[in-house]
This record gives sequence, structure tokens and C-alpha cells, in this order.
Amino acid sequence: MRASRVGVERLSKRFGMHEVFDELSLEFAGGCSYCLRAPSGGGKTTLLRILMGLERPDSGRVIGVRRGAISVMFQEDRLSDALTPVENVALLHPDRRVSRRMIEAELAEILPLRALSQSVVELSGGMRRRVALACAMLFPSSLVLLDEPFTGLDTATKREVIDFVRARLRGRTLIVATHGADDAEMLGARTVTLPTSGGGADGDAV
Repeated sequence: MRASRVGVERLSKRFGMHEVFDELSLEFAGGCSYCLRAPSGGGKTTLLRILMGLERPDSGRVIGVRRGAISVMFQEDRLSDALTPVENVALLHPDRRVSRRMIEAELAEILPLRALSQSVVELSGGMRRRVALACAMLFPSSLVLLDEPFTGLDTATKREVIDFVRARLRGRTLIVATHGADDAEMLGARTVTLPTSGGGADGDAV
């Protein structure tokens, strides 16, 4: 699926008295990778939710996002606890020609083999995050949105997971909300620092 340019134009959003964005304009080039940086409460998750269509801006507009062409990983793990990692991925994948064996081979790159046959509820928090990430990365899309995907992972596991992500982008646009200072370098991504308010953002050149 071809990745097109996406962005927001003169986007404003507030929650009560808290102003998150004031006429923010950003553009993300198709097929490129970006890391969103901001302090906690600085709008990273809000921006992703607006791009997903789950949050309405007070004003402004979203550009270039096609509904149904987005892969998403939320901060919380939205998995079916009674199912195995393989079954969770298969449940969300629209192509029924993708076999269990193919999914197992993909998951084996970021999970221990014993975990593939366990119910998700039995897995550690870090393993659950990896299952959620696999669900997003293996879903066919042109835009991938990941919200704090590497939280709770040790350095070695994080490198494995980032290699997994990069190998499966295949020309898609990637936008990652993260606190990790080195995530952009590891992902080969551009850093976009969201402003506390105002119309621009550092690092938003495409």
C-alpha cells in the first residue's frame, strides 16, 4: 500500500483550561519515519489519536490520512487475553491466506518460542507489548502509529524489537510517540519535538 504524505494544518486542541495545541501545523513525508518528543502531557498521544480519528480537534484539519489504512499500537495493550499471540495477530489480520505458520515465524523473532502457545494473559508485560507491536506491524497499512512501543523493554530486547519494526516498514510512514532519547537514532527516524503551544514544531521539516 503506497504511503502518502500526512499531516495536520492549524490544529488546535484544549482539554478544559489546558491548551495542548495552538494552530499546530506539521507534515510527515510518505515513507519516512518520525519520533514525536514532548514532556508527559505534551500532546504526543493526543496527536496520534487525532490522526487515528479517535479525537476531534477544536479547529484545524488532518491531511492525507486514509481510514482503514492505519496500523496502531496504543499505550495500553488491546489484546484478547484468552487467545495466544498467534491468535491475536490472526484475529486482526484481514488476509485469511496468512497462515498460522507464517505468523509464528514472524513472532518468533521477538518472542520466546514457549510464549507462542501461551494465552496472552499468562505473558509478562514486556511480552504483551511485543504482541501488540506485532499486531500493528503485521497489519497491512500505509501509515503506522505507535504510542510508547518500547516502554519496559531492556536494551537488548529493544534493539531486537526495533530491528523487527524497521524490517517490516516496507515503505510505510512511521510515527512513534516516545520518551526514549535514542529511539530516533535506532529507528533511523527524524525527531519532531512538539511545542507546548504555538503553530510550529522543532524538526518538522520534510
